[in-house]
Order: sequence, then structure tokens, then C-alpha cells
Amino acid sequence: MFGFFKFYFFKYLRVQPPKANLTLSVDKPDWCEVELNKNAVEFDYKNGLKDEEIIVTINVNENAPALQKSEIKIFADCEGLKKIDATSNSTNISFMAAYVSNISIDAEKNFTIPPLKETIIPINITNNGNGEGIVSIQILDQEKWNITLEQEDVVIGVGEEKQIMIIGTLHQ
Repeated sequence: MFGFFKFYFFKYLRVQPPKANLTLSVDKPDWCEVELNKNAVEFDYKNGLKDEEIIVTINVNENAPALQKSEIKIFADCEGLKKIDATSNSTNISFMAAYVSNISIDAEKNFTIPPLKETIIPINITNNGNGEGIVSIQILDQEKWNITLEQEDVVIGVGEEKQIMIIGTLHQ
């Protein structure tokens, strides 16, 4: 009798416990790409708690909103196994995209300006960056000119174009 019991007892001890398989996935904004170095992790139940290092790489596109808190969410799902229930968990990673300035200015470059007559020169300013910008206008060389600006500072939103006027008179 002990021989029969001994056989099953030692056979039971040799059976390996099952492994837990985690599947990892990511929820992210449309303007970024997220990559995990592993999409699945395997754990032994017999080893107790064990940490696993996952490297998350985030690439932000040029059209990401500047200086706004954004989040990606990483999900870990474990399927159930026999008497072990399925479970899932998640964590959030917060970040902000940096401000990228991309202001373009378009103005007529050649004018025929009569002396002592007022001339108005329109300047179009476009914000192609990823955040609202304040554009300050300065006249660098006004030796022969009497120049006034319609406004010195212009606030321009993402994708916006604004026009300002430079009013000038050429001295003789």
C-alpha cells in the first residue's frame, strides 16, 4: 500500500505549477506612437512576486498639442487558468509635448514708394507650430523711414494666420 501511495505522492510533487501569461496593450492619443519592448510576460506561480521591467518608448508627432498634459494607459490582462480567475490592471503615464515654434512671415518684398507719402504694407504671419504663440514685431532699420505699427504683439493660435499693417513714410 505504501508503495502505491509513494508513487502518486512523488508524481504529484513533480508536476509543475502553471504559468501566468500577461498580455500588455496601450491606449494612446492619435498624435503619438508608443512601443513596448515586450507585449507579453510570463510568470511562475511558484516564484511568488516577481518584477518584470518593461521599456516604454513614446514618439510624439509634430502636431502634438504643446504644453498640455497628456496620458497613455498601459493595460496588463491575465487570462484565467482552471481555478484562477482572469484579472486585469492598468497604469497611466503622464507627459507633455514641448512647444515647437514654427512662425512664417509673408510680405511683399518690392514696393514703389513715393517720398513723403504714406504707404501701407500688409504682412501675413502664420503659426505652423504646435501651440499658441506671441509674435513681437520690431523694425530694425528705420533711418530713412517714419514707421508705425498697427500693433507690436500678435497672439496667433495653432494653424492661424493674421495680417498686420506697417504704415510708413519715406523721408527725402
